[in-house]
Amino acid sequence: MKALELCTITDKMYDIIVRHTGCGPFDGGCLLYATAAYEHFGGQLMVVSYKDIAQHACVQFGSKYFDANGLTSKSKIIESMAYEIHSQDYANFDIRPYKKGDLADCESPSVGVNELIKEFIHAGWV
Repeated sequence: MKALELCTITDKMYDIIVRHTGCGPFDGGCLLYATAAYEHFGGQLMVVSYKDIAQHACVQFGSKYFDANGLTSKSKIIESMAYEIHSQDYANFDIRPYKKGDLADCESPSVGVNELIKEFIHAGWV
C-alpha cells in the first residue's frame, strides 16, 4: 500500500470530483473525496467546522487528517481552511466527527465514490 503521506490528488481524481459535484475538492467536492478515502482506507470521517458550522470534510487517522492536500496535522488542516474562508479566527475552528446533514450542499453521490476508489487503486493507493 502506498503510504498516505505520499498520496496527493491526481488530475483524474480532480476531474471525477468536478464531474460529479460541479466543484473542486475545496469548494464543494470535499465530501465526495473524503467519503471515498474513508471507504477505501478506513479511519473516521470528520469535518472542519467554524463556529460549529461544517466547512470541510476530511478523514482522521490517529492524530493526522487526510484531504485533497494529503496527510497533515490538525493545525495545518485548520490553517488551510482558515485560508479558504478568509478567516484568521483560529480559536473558532474545530474538527469533529461528520454528522448527517453536515455539508448539505455537498452530498456525495455513490457512483462518484466508487469511481474515485477505482482511481485510488489505479494510482497505487491500495
